[in-house]
Amino acid sequence: MTSVFQSGFHPPCPSNFNLTQYVLSQAHTHRTKNALELVTSQGLSAWTYLELSNAIIGTASMLISIGLKKNDKVLLRLGNTINFPITFLACIWAGIVPVPTSAQLTKNEINRIYKIINPNLIIAGDKISLPDTTIKILYEKDLKPETYLDKIPADLGTPERLAYIVFTSGTSGEPKGVAHAHRAIWARKMMFKDWYDMDSEDRVLHSGAFNWTYTLGTGLLDPWTLGATSIIFKNTFNPAKFNQLVENNKITIFASSPSTYRQIIKYSTLEKTKLLRHCLSAGEKLPKNIKEDWYKKTNSRVYEAFGMSECSTFISEVPGAINSKGKNSIGKPQRGRKVAVLNELLAPVPFNQSGRLAIATSDPGCLINYVGEKKLCGDWLVTNDTVKMSKLGEITFLGRADDIINAGGYRVSPIELENLFSLIEGIEYAAAIEVTIKANTSITAIFYKSNSYIDERVFKEVSSKNLARYKQPRLFVRVDSFPLSGNGKLNRKKLKSDYEKKIKDKS
Repeated sequence: MTSVFQSGFHPPCPSNFNLTQYVLSQAHTHRTKNALELVTSQGLSAWTYLELSNAIIGTASMLISIGLKKNDKVLLRLGNTINFPITFLACIWAGIVPVPTSAQLTKNEINRIYKIINPNLIIAGDKISLPDTTIKILYEKDLKPETYLDKIPADLGTPERLAYIVFTSGTSGEPKGVAHAHRAIWARKMMFKDWYDMDSEDRVLHSGAFNWTYTLGTGLLDPWTLGATSIIFKNTFNPAKFNQLVENNKITIFASSPSTYRQIIKYSTLEKTKLLRHCLSAGEKLPKNIKEDWYKKTNSRVYEAFGMSECSTFISEVPGAINSKGKNSIGKPQRGRKVAVLNELLAPVPFNQSGRLAIATSDPGCLINYVGEKKLCGDWLVTNDTVKMSKLGEITFLGRADDIINAGGYRVSPIELENLFSLIEGIEYAAAIEVTIKANTSITAIFYKSNSYIDERVFKEVSSKNLARYKQPRLFVRVDSFPLSGNGKLNRKKLKSDYEKKIKDKS
């Protein structure tokens, strides 16, 4: 038996389809209900489904009126503002291709993206870096959808056609443009029961900014597709006020990243609440101790999901179906997904053996292609993540393929080590890295953040009791902070290079 798993089949996407029209399918039914509530330091701003729909279609009409045509590309350079999802959906309604980008990108970074996509228009917010360009720039202050009363109909067509382009984080190299079809939104239905357990009565709080794709999908588009209410922060999310936020805004589902859950536990006096049904986590692996601590303090479970820019989330924990105790599983393939664990020859490995995670290219959520490259082909889209799969389809995440530690010829998962050492009292976060300490000599190191120094003997005792000799780290380093990528993930490469540079400078 080999590591290939599929449970059920997902119905095909309708043949005459538009992503935005699908997202707004509940807008008429819930026309007077709040689709979005924006929490600001001054109070609350709200948009009903009717107001949201009018803004999107009005903006689409405006874009066509200024000369844009179907398949033209629009580079979005907007901050944490309602205009981000409005212009994104407006472009797609009109058959125009939006390219959302992080407002944090520097001029050099956005110049590289600009050259890759060659856009026809830039929609820009105030004080956000822009590329060197001679094309038209439409500034946010000049967006006036309410003035366009002649509403254009949605551009309908094959669900296989290009809808939008997003860029990978670039942590392992240059960012790549990922071209997605209209069918990508249809594939997200597989998350509704196998991760979200969300309906129109839910009030969904996402801690991220509008221009994070995780917020855009899980915090906005999916709740709107279901007729739910989205709650987003205009200003920076304050983890210390989490209980107050839940109670004041009557939150039923909370979605965030592991780093935010960690901050909430650290800075907020968590209390149990009947309002919060459950929580969602994605972006990176959620440490087991954080998940358990959260449940003890709030009585609400955190359900994880795993995905990537090329296919969004496709593995998740199902609310109500708790994983087997003691297993470090990130969940199972969502019903309708076909997932495998492959070796170097792209052949499935036996169950419970490590290999590269892959999803079938036939999945409706898979990208069309990388910008500038040929259309996706072959049976599998292979990730850079090392996992193993049980006979029941449970996936255990072992780490990124380039993060796996080579200990004397043995392959060691950094996740296994991090979960273990994070349990030591006083440790807020631990990271396992293979570092080179001198020519041809590498060792396993644990970097940890804590309020005070922890005696090395504590680490060694935990190691000897829980780890085979080859897995035991030899170096334990306390740090004040960890380097993070633009989307809040641990930047292992920088952590490694910074430490090795210190060693080199001292020698």
